[in-house]
Amino acid sequence: MSGIRRQLQKYWPPSPKGEGINPDNMKSKRIITFSTLILFFSPLFLRGTAGEASAQNIPPPDKQNMEVSTQDAFYPKGDQALYMYIMYNVKYSEEAKQKYIEGNVSLSFDVMPDSTVKNVNIISDLGYGTGDGVKKLVGQLKFAPAIQMGMKVKMNLMMDFPVKAH
Repeated sequence: MSGIRRQLQKYWPPSPKGEGINPDNMKSKRIITFSTLILFFSPLFLRGTAGEASAQNIPPPDKQNMEVSTQDAFYPKGDQALYMYIMYNVKYSEEAKQKYIEGNVSLSFDVMPDSTVKNVNIISDLGYGTGDGVKKLVGQLKFAPAIQMGMKVKMNLMMDFPVKAH
């Protein structure tokens, strides 16, 4: 038995029927594997040649066009600072404090181009006036406005604010 056959039998034990390794079967497996690789990688080679031809037809960039920049509205001091500010500055009712109300209040609001907050709506509330307290505080804040194509624009944000009435 040749050395290659011994190595193959070491890693590829004979089937339970005792057929062993058939050299003709191995050749057909190699041919199938090779043809599969050719079929798999041939589109990559064809794309490369077509891509080179089309890349030559691309005009140079126009210097008059400005670079497109977009940015969502955000709180300038960061989300963590915003959540801490809301959590510690909301005026909770006595009933909310007695019942140790905890959870999240969801709000939807518009950040205007002048950084002010308008149209604050409560989406989900914990009750006991927690939503109204958070709504009042968010309405007083200043956010960095959204930017689209280099211009400040209005943007609607939806955020969850943590509430702990203790």
